[in-house]
Amino acid sequence: LFPSHDTGRLLLKESSERMYNLVNDLLLFTKMDFKRSNAEPIPMLDLIEDVKKILMQVITEKKATIELRSIHTLLGEKFQILQLFQNLIFNGIHYNRSEHPKIVINAVEEEDFLICSISDNGIGIEEEY
Repeated sequence: LFPSHDTGRLLLKESSERMYNLVNDLLLFTKMDFKRSNAEPIPMLDLIEDVKKILMQVITEKKATIELRSIHTLLGEKFQILQLFQNLIFNGIHYNRSEHPKIVINAVEEEDFLICSISDNGIGIEEEY
């Protein structure tokens, strides 16, 4: 079965909105001020718990789950990091068409950096984009 013309338009619109929000979130990240003087240790577990409290309504309404696969401590300005994670997680839930959106957060240490990833079980974005 192929989606109807209207359904195809709706999927395209949702994909476009999701891409727009993702780009805006990434632009927000690039504008963050990473001065060491503002940096503080931020336990990921505490950070994710704060995000869950902020997004409690959408998490409950969409029956979403958030899985933290590794526990590390980030170094950064807490409000900026909280805002970034909140935006990415919200988009992963809000634009997810599955019955039970699932967000997976992971982090791995690589040399002097902590590489964080936030993924979801939504429609995704083609690798070429």
